[in-house]
Amino acid sequence: MNTVNSVDGVPDTMEMLSYSNQSGRQSFEYEAVEETNLTLQSLYPKLIPDIFAAPLKRAYYALTTWVIGPQPPRVYTIQPAFRYLQIAPIQLLRRYSSQKTRVWLLLSIYIVWATIFLGTLGISVFGCQTADYRSPLRLSCNSRFWPSSLACGLHGQNCAPFHDRTFTFRCSATCRDTIISTSEINGDQEIIYRNVVVGGSLKVNSTDIPIYRGDSFICSAAIHAGLTNNEYGGIGIVSAIGEHRNFPSVESNGILSIGFNSSFPIAFTFPESGRATISSRGFCQDPRWIVLATCLLFIITIDLNYVPWGILWICFRGVYFSVALALDPAEFENYYTTVLWLGACWVGALSNFTFERLPIQRLTPHNLGQPGAMPTVIVLVVLIVIIALGQAWAFRIEGRMPLYLTFYAVTGLLLLALTTVPHMNLRLHQYIIALLLLPGTTLQTRPSLVYQGLLVGLFINGVARWGFDSILQTPTELFGNHFKGTVPHIPPPIIDGNNITFSWANVTAPFDGVSILVNDVQRFGSYEDNMLRSFTYTRNYTDELVYFRFGYIRHLKIGGSSIGDHSKPGTWMVNGSWFQ
Repeated sequence: MNTVNSVDGVPDTMEMLSYSNQSGRQSFEYEAVEETNLTLQSLYPKLIPDIFAAPLKRAYYALTTWVIGPQPPRVYTIQPAFRYLQIAPIQLLRRYSSQKTRVWLLLSIYIVWATIFLGTLGISVFGCQTADYRSPLRLSCNSRFWPSSLACGLHGQNCAPFHDRTFTFRCSATCRDTIISTSEINGDQEIIYRNVVVGGSLKVNSTDIPIYRGDSFICSAAIHAGLTNNEYGGIGIVSAIGEHRNFPSVESNGILSIGFNSSFPIAFTFPESGRATISSRGFCQDPRWIVLATCLLFIITIDLNYVPWGILWICFRGVYFSVALALDPAEFENYYTTVLWLGACWVGALSNFTFERLPIQRLTPHNLGQPGAMPTVIVLVVLIVIIALGQAWAFRIEGRMPLYLTFYAVTGLLLLALTTVPHMNLRLHQYIIALLLLPGTTLQTRPSLVYQGLLVGLFINGVARWGFDSILQTPTELFGNHFKGTVPHIPPPIIDGNNITFSWANVTAPFDGVSILVNDVQRFGSYEDNMLRSFTYTRNYTDELVYFRFGYIRHLKIGGSSIGDHSKPGTWMVNGSWFQ
């Protein structure tokens, strides 16, 4: 037996505690690790001077010994239940077919799968036409005629024309659940965390045509009007009809629209005459659920009957195009990868149906004010901590904790360094977070299968939907030509009949001008060097309210302008008074 050399009772070399039971006598003894093993001194040099007390030194070595984990390390492996039942499909395929036959069979399955997949999409795209054989314009769930007051510019000229615009459109499924996570102003109302549908029809008879404000989501308005279906999407015809007044708040088909009691330069409707011109309406529904069911059928068939080679390549590219195959490492049995890894991968790949329904989008004070956001964050933080501790313990048992602690410490320092880059903002996009966390799932455990599949799905979803955005972005890339901050102070206006006049003092640095929104439309924008310090507006309808908001304008160094936040709305009442 080797003796124990120590300083202040602390072993100088890495030692193992062995158990012996000889002649009925039980004892625990230290055995020195062979010279080929790493020692504490080689991994962690003596950083604590001798002047420190022996208890502190013992605590230091105890901590480093715990981090290194047991010696020798114990590697996790999955021991499947009902192993013979799980491998039966592969064994039968190998017994009654040659390698060449299996390869051709796999290629045949791919061809049949691709034919069904592309055929379904082809029928959905080319079989969806109007009576005059025009294909519809595919809209996203947040498409609208009037994106924003700032995007449409002065008097909305960037969004013209306001009428005589009619086209066939097509919407995908679940557009009713689309909400905005940044506030918008509608008259004197602040809208946030809800669908944007303004207006509708108060009547319930079939002859009434609902009319919506131009900044409403077209696809959500189509659901509200009963033209399309939330579960399967659909096709329709929309027409811009120019200026319209008084948009009522109406609840229909699961959507409560927003009311607006003034005029807006552009409105739209879904003409009844257009519904009769739609042909092959059944082919115009969103095919995602049919495609998903087809993908799952072929994925499970291939994953249960074939060995891992080639499956990862097909899986990664297949999920990207909604046609996925399962990863099947050689050490794992098929049912575990099919259920755990593949199931979690689809949950991540369909995050627009899973995680985006949670009442939290970004960890900002603004988003944390959303109803239900704080409880969601607390639950997620607790869940992440539990998962991290479980993975850390498994890495310690396998003797890999020092390596991963070093990796994530260096990664954290690099991210902190990126936050110091001037005039840039650090953005941890969805695909970046997935890449950073994937190394923490390299364990042969069932939970790691779930975590890894989920992260791969999130990575594919992020790249497929938004691409490889940079980890560093400028404020312009994040907010466009828009800045947040101070709003101008405008003195009470002078009212003369149907005219209202606003005046203000000189605009000082860092601002260069003033922007004015009237009924959520930019009606005035002038720079200080133009010497325009007043604005007069004439009311077109004496029986309606008019809403005004004020913001600053700044010159950009490379040309153009940037418009900031606008003030809360002030109201010109019907009786001629001013309310701020």
